[in-house]
Amino acid sequence: RLTIGDVSQEFDHVQLHSGTVTLGIEVTEFTYAFHAVQDGQTHFLGSGQAKYLSTEVAGNFTGVLFGLYAAGENNGKSAEFSQFLLRSNENGL
Repeated sequence: RLTIGDVSQEFDHVQLHSGTVTLGIEVTEFTYAFHAVQDGQTHFLGSGQAKYLSTEVAGNFTGVLFGLYAAGENNGKSAEFSQFLLRSNENGL
């Protein structure tokens, strides 16, 4: 879900099965995009324009952070997040 002020856009939901999922964030100077990879298949999760993270639009900007969470039918199962790795590309982004 992307929310800017009182405007909200919800992207399609992606159904993933139990098992390992790799979550990725691709950023450029102007955009960011999220994706999930499971069993070699990449699922687009959503994207946005970086300009809406700036003080010019957001006001009182203190930085960018992200958090991981899992939602869905619990059925006694839980999600475990591990092996966090941050890689930058050749441009240092």
